Amino acid sequence: MHDYQGTVVHPQHWPEDLDYAGKKVVVIGSGATAMTLVPAMADQAASVTMLQRSPTYVVSRPDQDKIANVLRKILPEKWAYAITRFKNTRMQNFIYKRSRTAPEKMKTQLVGMVKQALGPDYDVDKHFTPSYNPWDQRLCLIPNSDLFDSIKSGKTTVVTEQIDRLTADGVQLKNGDVLPADILVTATGLNLQLLGGAHFSVDGEPVNFPETITYKGMMYSDIPNLVQTFGYINASWTLRSDLTSEFACRVINHMDELGVTQVTPVLREEDQDMQLGPWIEDFSAGYMSRMMHLFPRQGNRDPWRNTQDYQLDKKIIRKAALEDGALQFGPQPHAQEEDKQQTRSVMTTLVANQFLKTPPSAYIKSVQVPGGFDVADNEIVARLQKDDLVITADIPLADEVITKQGAALNPRGTFYSKENIKDHLQRRDMRESLRDSGMVSGGPDAYGKKELQAFSNALDRYVLLLAGRALLGLYFIVPGIMKVLGFEGTAEAMANQGVPMVTVLLVLTIIIQIGGGFCLAAGIRTQVVAFVLAGLTLVISLFMHSFWAMEEGIQQAHEMQNFIKNMAIMAAEAMAVHLREAGLPEQDIHIIVPADWPTQGNLVAHLPGLDAGLEPILLLAHIDVVEANPDDWARDPFTLIEEDGYFYGRGSFDDKAMAAIFIDVLIRMKQAGFQPERTIKLALTCGEETPNNFNGVRYLLEHHRDLIDAQFALNEGAFAVAGADGQKIYNGIQAGEKTYQDYHLEVRNPGGHSSRPVPDNAINRLAAALTRIAEYQFPITFNDTTRAYFKRMAALNGGQTGEDMLAILQATPDSDALARITADSSFNSMLHTTCVATMLDAGHAPNALPQRAWANVNCRIFPGQTQEEVRQILSDVVNDTDVVVTFADPPESTSPPPPLTPEIVGPMETVSKQMWPQVPVIPFMQAGGTDGRLLTPAGIPTYSISGMFADPNTSGFHGLNERVPVQSLYESREFLNLLIRIYAGGE
Repeated sequence: MHDYQGTVVHPQHWPEDLDYAGKKVVVIGSGATAMTLVPAMADQAASVTMLQRSPTYVVSRPDQDKIANVLRKILPEKWAYAITRFKNTRMQNFIYKRSRTAPEKMKTQLVGMVKQALGPDYDVDKHFTPSYNPWDQRLCLIPNSDLFDSIKSGKTTVVTEQIDRLTADGVQLKNGDVLPADILVTATGLNLQLLGGAHFSVDGEPVNFPETITYKGMMYSDIPNLVQTFGYINASWTLRSDLTSEFACRVINHMDELGVTQVTPVLREEDQDMQLGPWIEDFSAGYMSRMMHLFPRQGNRDPWRNTQDYQLDKKIIRKAALEDGALQFGPQPHAQEEDKQQTRSVMTTLVANQFLKTPPSAYIKSVQVPGGFDVADNEIVARLQKDDLVITADIPLADEVITKQGAALNPRGTFYSKENIKDHLQRRDMRESLRDSGMVSGGPDAYGKKELQAFSNALDRYVLLLAGRALLGLYFIVPGIMKVLGFEGTAEAMANQGVPMVTVLLVLTIIIQIGGGFCLAAGIRTQVVAFVLAGLTLVISLFMHSFWAMEEGIQQAHEMQNFIKNMAIMAAEAMAVHLREAGLPEQDIHIIVPADWPTQGNLVAHLPGLDAGLEPILLLAHIDVVEANPDDWARDPFTLIEEDGYFYGRGSFDDKAMAAIFIDVLIRMKQAGFQPERTIKLALTCGEETPNNFNGVRYLLEHHRDLIDAQFALNEGAFAVAGADGQKIYNGIQAGEKTYQDYHLEVRNPGGHSSRPVPDNAINRLAAALTRIAEYQFPITFNDTTRAYFKRMAALNGGQTGEDMLAILQATPDSDALARITADSSFNSMLHTTCVATMLDAGHAPNALPQRAWANVNCRIFPGQTQEEVRQILSDVVNDTDVVVTFADPPESTSPPPPLTPEIVGPMETVSKQMWPQVPVIPFMQAGGTDGRLLTPAGIPTYSISGMFADPNTSGFHGLNERVPVQSLYESREFLNLLIRIYAGGE
């Protein structure tokens, strides 16, 4: 460096008076700093050369998010932010996960984007094609292709070569070339510091951070009251910063509740021998790897992991209990109870003929009217506008409100409607007559806690209904506005998809989306408008988001996400239209679109019962489907086709048929004037099949439990088995499910050159571990459901199989019989926990020994066994301390199967025998997974029976050419209609 006579600048110590105009500048480095400096200096400098030792992945992104800008103009800031955040985090997560599972494909795509930007004559392979895989180190994002534009203009040159030495006037390279430089910028050599290099001590003892273990990547073992922000290396830094802030606030609030002032992460007894790893794993960037020895370490189990996975961290940081045994909260707590109320910013007007003192709020005002009969009522009616909510116990006033298309809510939590107001008026008149005659006196009972809670829930739902309708309207308004702003680009995209009369259809689409969205938000002819918008959404999805016709990659994932989003929203609204047309009032139909998950539309509908003392029943089905590539199907998977006695289409068997039947049951009951004794609730949800972290049932349990609370639930998932010839074999009752849990097995070692093999090969160690797991059989276990299954299946099968089934039920099962039964995968899954390897990832280069080998093992756990017990068994079976077994996701709650009570199972058997006298009814336990796994542990026992007989080997669910027999569908419709009427009671 001392030979160089020019100016040397380090970016972190940039001179304010540096004049580089007309100078030759060499920037050493290829990271984010260099990528930012080079195009910024190129306009004024005589030349700018970016000198790099090796290439970096570079991706161009626009510096403005057009969708976000439009959303901010027309939506509340919180909604716009949530939608934009969802879009961006999901896309980033897909790119990262794709880079880890299919690195070569992602590498080809990223390099291809650079070649497209720089043209065919530029040597992209030399200057922009790294030797490592994407996300082994961070990607560099450049705004609006500024670096590429600077290169194409000739103002910037990229040189890939090692430095030999510095000369008096430049840089001499290993290949002998010399780069002249008036100014040398050293954009390299970053050194990380933990906590800014600050020194800490606890009780006078200095803290040595490398000896500590991180708690969730935010706190450190044995160090009290310290939370540090360290963002993601594979995503936006601020994503984890936000989560860290939320966590800190949760901890502080919890400490306030306990009345303590200290919190310290402490290793539990079971954590003492866990394997430790570096602060950040799977990231080979030099600035990171050379400093890891100065950072805290992480463990191989929660909560001692630093996952670098935003979707997983959201669950762990936001939802996991603070009282986990690892966080120790100060001295003996003294809890302080404090009433907390959640308020919503809704304008409220109080009308009375006397002065009312109201709390200070911009959303509460009072109006005092003169005294006199009905003066206050008349004032309310005069002020009323469409969809305004009036809270009153005055039934004649409620009648006037409904006449003016308002909503009326009784303080006891029940809504008045066009369907029930006349009955209320008649009962009110009868009570008036009885009071006038002296037969009765007084009014209704006083309001208790139950009535107040019912009122609060009903009021909250109504406010959310209006907000949800507005949000649903904006779902259509925003795309319409985007089409106006990008009219030419949209028209070109439509033309490329083969759409005829582009201009006319585009203008019509814009009018329908914007106009229909406003009508939907305002409540104007919502049934007709929703039907039109649903049809338009289907057409747009099929033409403009045909992901199945694209090559695998980022764009395909984006279009697939749009397609699934449109289908989910459209499905919920389309089904709501049918329920409204059947006469279900608006207040009994709830379309729930969470603000944080705007692509997930869920529908809940109620058919109120006559006896409020009877617990409701819940009908549950999911409206999302697994992916389908039309090129692989014999028919269009997204169009219902009736052919050769079958309905074909994705989801026809799993689970649109059940969803359609449940809707049909409610419609038929409503149209026939059937009044159930107990309330029937219907929930049609998203997230059961689609590969994301949202689940509609989980969301409803957490945020709208009262909407789906029930004595028990009738769910999808039961098999009614028929043979290949259509002969009915048995009608299954699903009662219980195995628990789904993924585990990760990981081996790490130093690696090395492949020319020098060593016995300690990570891939070999992992392969041996997986072989031992494959050879291990979990103990045979029975419960009431599986005992009933094998007992009844024995009678059905007869012969050797029947004898074997009875033999394995004995206290000491016959080993030969057990071997024959477990050889059948369907029987084997009913007998014990099963675990199987499903995914592998290992190695980083073809000529290097693997430093890491990883596998996913999927387990279906028999009820009664915990996920932690299975994890420990897998560790014992592997019997290799270097093979670490961890949870892929935090375990969910589990519970034993719901009981086979006569009250619930009896009607199933009775109706089945009425329709199919010769067909046995057989209880079974689901080895797969349905949303019942969430309801049963939450206190809503979940069962399933369908009566939809089909050959499971040819139904194609989750596979190609999915289908359901037409005759079976209609028989199932009648079967479930009869069964649900029995459960509901009434006439």
